[in-house]
Formats: sequence, C-alpha cells, structure tokens
Amino acid sequence: MIGYFDASAFVKRYVEEPESPVVRRLLEECLVCTSRISEVEVSSALVRRTKEGSLSLAERDRALSALSEDMRSIYVVEFFPEIAKAARQSREGGIGDGLELGKARRLSARPIGTASAVCGQG
Repeated sequence: MIGYFDASAFVKRYVEEPESPVVRRLLEECLVCTSRISEVEVSSALVRRTKEGSLSLAERDRALSALSEDMRSIYVVEFFPEIAKAARQSREGGIGDGLELGKARRLSARPIGTASAVCGQG
C-alpha cells in the first residue's frame, strides 16, 4: 500500500501527539511518500517546538537526524509546476483534498533509498 504523508502527518513520527501511534504504524505498513516541501515544514516545526520549550535541543537534534535519514529512504515527490497543476485539477474535479497520488508518481515521484528496492526501480 502506498501512503502519502503531508508534513502535518509526517511530523508525528518525530514528536508525540495523540495520532503519533497511528502514524508510526502506517509508516511501517506503507510505501511512504511525501513532498520535498514536507522536509522543510517538518524541520521548521521541530525548531519551533524547541523554541517554545516542548522539545529539548537533544530531542530536536535526534528528530532532525531521523528526518534526514528518512528522507533518503522514502519516495519524495519533487514539486514542479506540473505537480501543482495536477493538485489543482484534482481538487477542482472533486477528487479530494490534495493531489492524486498516481498522477504524482507518473509526473515526478523519484524513488530513492529503500523505496527503490521495493518498487523494483532505481
């Protein structure tokens, strides 16, 4: 099963929130995909939580290290104009919130790390 995780879901892998156990289970069960912008958004969220005092410097550093490692082992949807167009068309066509994953994979999903082996690409 392919699972697309936006930053608001992906950050739950690194910090404890009510939905964290569910997200962590899904991350284990799915072929994980996220967009390149999620890397920036999750990093920003971790730094913000540190400034707010809900995450220690050591916890932040561990989480940022884990994020960096994760980004090398999952599908990353690079954000090109074609992806934005597909996302807009998906929403306008009533397909749902966000972009249609199959279309995203055809347009620009780039297999890296362990996802390459799972998909037989690379």
